Amino acid sequence: AVGTVKQDESRLTIVTMRTDGFIEELFVSKSGQHVHAGEPLFRVYSPQIQSAQTDLLVAVRAMNKNISGLDADRSLDGAMLRLRNLGVPEVRIREVRETGKNPRTIDWPSPATGDVIEKRIINGQRVTAGDELYRIADHSHVWVIADVAESDLTAIQIGTTVMVTVRAYAAQPVEGKVTLIYPELRAETRTARVRIELPNPDRLLKIDMYA
Repeated sequence: AVGTVKQDESRLTIVTMRTDGFIEELFVSKSGQHVHAGEPLFRVYSPQIQSAQTDLLVAVRAMNKNISGLDADRSLDGAMLRLRNLGVPEVRIREVRETGKNPRTIDWPSPATGDVIEKRIINGQRVTAGDELYRIADHSHVWVIADVAESDLTAIQIGTTVMVTVRAYAAQPVEGKVTLIYPELRAETRTARVRIELPNPDRLLKIDMYA
């Protein structure tokens, strides 16, 4: 059967913010760059995040002055929860608590390791909550979507081992497994699409390669 290498949809990550902000510097400025989880993608100023950090500092100072009671505990927990709800990393929350400082900007970390396949952000841009800024794909695993003749479907089931060969590396077949037989046929070709999951640790398999 013939097929095409595709993204593993379960390994795609979209980078967004949960608050409005202004981009002051880009660390990842080109599509195609490889990034690691935790690596800074951009530096952003967000009034909402800075305001939430101020609330946290006020709550911490109240606790340090030995202002006891349920209200003080709730104030601290609420300030930390607000920052978490805005997507602020735990390392920044801990930094604010320990240093007592309110940094004006934050270096936004990558949520995943992979390749930047879409970049929709430029230096100086104003971003709003929910905007897609980057799309990151982990290519250490990929899919091959194969077109299998209707008459051959009885020989295939979930878990069937498959050897996949691409033109660029004809001497290096890769072993994968069938993980899905799509529920509809293509009427024009009388074929069914079969999804095969493959390891791709060396990233030799490229998206849209013929298999």
